[in-house]
Amino acid sequence: MKVRPIFDGASFGFGPALTIEVGAASGFDAWVSNDYPALLGGFSGDHDGDGIQNGIEYLLGTNPTSAFNEGVYPDFSGATATLSFVPAPATDDVTCIGQYSQDLRSWTDIIDSDPGPGYTFSISTEEVDRIFMRLKVTQQ
Repeated sequence: MKVRPIFDGASFGFGPALTIEVGAASGFDAWVSNDYPALLGGFSGDHDGDGIQNGIEYLLGTNPTSAFNEGVYPDFSGATATLSFVPAPATDDVTCIGQYSQDLRSWTDIIDSDPGPGYTFSISTEEVDRIFMRLKVTQQ
């Protein structure tokens, strides 16, 4: 490819030949281009309007274009609430943090206690009237 620089409307001669290499898409971008090319909203969008961001659907391996997906729900056993799941394959380009709140305004991170490929977020429910849990997923 030859490149001709233009500065303030004035063009200059062609420079030396440049080689541009374009790699294949990977991670979330590959998932979108291979499986959901019409996906709207990018990583933080919610294409199907089900309240689950596309990036979380990617991590869970659910369909971001259908609101009818099996979700991940906390298990309330004894005095503990636990949110546990195994991510979809090839999702190592995202980070996931569990969070909890008692008022849906302020959120506190929960440490992942699963040493394997999955995630387990647990929080004590002793002495609380209510507790909410969510996943915070970010693209690296």
